[in-house]
Amino acid sequence: YSSYRSHGQGNPSETWMVISEDDGETWTRSLKLGSNDSNEAALCKLEDGRVLAATRTHIDHHVKLCELSSQGKRWKDKSPLTLPMQHPADLTVLSEKCLLMTYGIRNRGLMGIGVRISIDGGTNWRPPWVIHQFGPEAKDIGYPSTVLLDKKGNLLTAFYTDYEPSLKKKPNRYRVLAKKWSLKDWLHPSIIDSISDGKQLKI
Repeated sequence: YSSYRSHGQGNPSETWMVISEDDGETWTRSLKLGSNDSNEAALCKLEDGRVLAATRTHIDHHVKLCELSSQGKRWKDKSPLTLPMQHPADLTVLSEKCLLMTYGIRNRGLMGIGVRISIDGGTNWRPPWVIHQFGPEAKDIGYPSTVLLDKKGNLLTAFYTDYEPSLKKKPNRYRVLAKKWSLKDWLHPSIIDSISDGKQLKI
């Protein structure tokens, strides 16, 4: 479980991972992450024991990657993953070393849902692409959450928005929407082949 707190404008913000080993009855360990510039975090545990966090920063609101080693002793900042005002993020495990990050793009003129993918366990990330755009009328969007639907690379991403241009009736209302999409629509076949490890994702 992750949580965060801010000490007010101009002061550091903190993110914590809190651990329970009895289905939430007690919470016995907590580890701070984000180097005093962090906010909401999406956690993801890999098969090699590492834990990754796609963490929203507090100063300019980009997303950075933080990593907890398999020994679980200390978090360290790895690299920025988005530009300013592109947040928050969600991490989805597609296969042993393949990770998908979906995130809100809140830059005026490009309000949408962005995607980045890593095929080496979060070490390197391919360039971003946009799977959904809300148009110039949208002012408040984001908080995507993505699940893998099958081994063919079909996914479902849920998000909220205050404006959806594809709806003719009352497009300017707050609502939660879901978009079904496929990796095949966005990635070259050679990249898709390199994602599969023959276990979880088989395209």
